[in-house]
Amino acid sequence: MNAKIPFHRKLGYAAGDYGCNLYWQSSTFFLLYFYTDIVGIPVASAGLIYAFASIFDVLIDPIMWILMDRTNTRWGRYRPWMMFGAGPLALSFSLLYWSPASTGLALFLIVSATHLLFRISYTIVGVPLASLSARLTADARERTTLASLRMTFGAAATVTIGFATQPLVQVLGHGDAGRGLARTAILIAIAATLMLLISVRAVREPPLGVPSPTLNLRECPRVIAANPAFLSLVAGLIFATLSTTAITKSLIYYFKYVVGDENSARYALAAAAVVSLMSAPAWGAIGKKIGKRALWLSSASFGLIGLALFLILRPSSVLGASLFFAWMQVITTGIQVGYWGTLPDTVEFGEWRSGRRLESVLFGLFMLIQKAALGLSAGIYSLSLSYIGYRPNLPVASETAEKIGLIMALLSGIGLVGSVVATWFSPLRRGVHEKIVTLLEER
Repeated sequence: MNAKIPFHRKLGYAAGDYGCNLYWQSSTFFLLYFYTDIVGIPVASAGLIYAFASIFDVLIDPIMWILMDRTNTRWGRYRPWMMFGAGPLALSFSLLYWSPASTGLALFLIVSATHLLFRISYTIVGVPLASLSARLTADARERTTLASLRMTFGAAATVTIGFATQPLVQVLGHGDAGRGLARTAILIAIAATLMLLISVRAVREPPLGVPSPTLNLRECPRVIAANPAFLSLVAGLIFATLSTTAITKSLIYYFKYVVGDENSARYALAAAAVVSLMSAPAWGAIGKKIGKRALWLSSASFGLIGLALFLILRPSSVLGASLFFAWMQVITTGIQVGYWGTLPDTVEFGEWRSGRRLESVLFGLFMLIQKAALGLSAGIYSLSLSYIGYRPNLPVASETAEKIGLIMALLSGIGLVGSVVATWFSPLRRGVHEKIVTLLEER
């Protein structure tokens, strides 16, 4: 597992992340806006959909981890799930942007059902794709390269979503935003499916070796509690997700109600994605030099500087707002390289402490917490908008518009500070993982 990975296989692995990020970035940037300003769901109800979906994930996702952990085929442990899950994921994503001809409770229930279906389908594909990084190599530097490539391809997907979504909605919808988004979602699903299938074909899983003892759900809390590296990582993830969600959810609202130019939001989003795409390899190189923990701490510190400048300058022009969101996207990319590069290392840390190698469980739990944190953060953001008096598609008072920026800065700042504290206490300081890998090989 310490062998170098051929570069074309690294690219194939990252291509799968491009496909998953087409789904993820679309739902991150546009789904809440779709619920509130197109479908017409009250902003507080939209927040409840995210919160309920997070609770649902907690109930259903652990079953998926155990199924994956017990999979052993000649194609590997994870690739079969990616291959057979790609089609259902495409279908569920297409339904996500369906505008049903219903109102009230019926509308709420239908939209909730399509949201839950997408969550299930994304888990079936996303968890095995992420788990592959722990299977492909145990070399910390190679894992940093994989994480950097994932962020590069993820940023490329963000460029695609940011630059192409609104023009496609206009062209395909012929003035009907709901119809345009539904048709655009189908095109996104087709492209994402092709990339996932390319990834399945390009990647090769090494032999599983001697299997770990079968783990049941009752044992999970005890084994995970013995892995402080993983616990500190997920604590940092929760806070980082709050920061990222506050920034990404605010972008389109900020341009519509503060800058006063909704159409420029797509240029700002595309610009942010481009600089993220350019910065991902640089963050990867920095991570190799200073370590992933130091990378995370540095990224978050620069993010806090960006928020301080935002509060001082209060940008209201297209250029000023675009520069701010681009800077925060670069910061997000650095943090993501840090935590995706660190996550595989927690597998060996847990194996060293407990004698069990739990790739599927740890990656599955990590992604469950990520989804739950995203849902919780979206719910907090939605309720915050409701609290300041925001109403979809109605004139916004100048005081309310100003509070949109303040809410964004406050939530993002809390998230960044929390992630710094959690990461500071991580036992995976520089050189620790390499020593653990050596000890495991000797064992």
